[in-house]
Amino acid sequence: MQYINDWMVLGLVVGLLCGGLVAGPRFGSLAAWWLAGGAWLGFRLADRLWRSAVTELRAEDASLDLAFWLPVAYGALFLALFVPVACWALSLRAKRDFQLPSDAEGWVAAAGGAVTGFILMLALVQAHVLHPLAPKSIPATLALARPVLSALGQKHVAPIAASPAGLPAPKGGAR
Repeated sequence: MQYINDWMVLGLVVGLLCGGLVAGPRFGSLAAWWLAGGAWLGFRLADRLWRSAVTELRAEDASLDLAFWLPVAYGALFLALFVPVACWALSLRAKRDFQLPSDAEGWVAAAGGAVTGFILMLALVQAHVLHPLAPKSIPATLALARPVLSALGQKHVAPIAASPAGLPAPKGGAR
């Protein structure tokens, strides 16, 4: 987290949105919107399950470094759903078999790619919102992202303490 600042997040936002705008028409409208749906489901799944995952990790090792594992747990849960959906949607070659008439295909595909890029950006920010150093590293990003994440139904939009008091105590104690 010490290398991430608001300028890096801005660069990632621009890169993900532009990448989505370019990738959408390349994959086709159906695949682009399937990717957006998979990103949305991964985004919501990770918000629901990250606390359980970190609690289970802490049950194994009480001296777990929460500052490192909070974003990693969120990202792994997000990718666990998004990657299979992405592989499936891209293997369909939907652009060849399903195309909208006239210019609508390009515009709808670009919109689907942009939405996918936007959700990927939100997932990246959500993973780092939980980090204890986030208020110092990315204050402008947090000021913009927290209301958006809260409006989208995300439950965890504030950093939790890096101390063991931030999460429930491990079940089996330290081993």
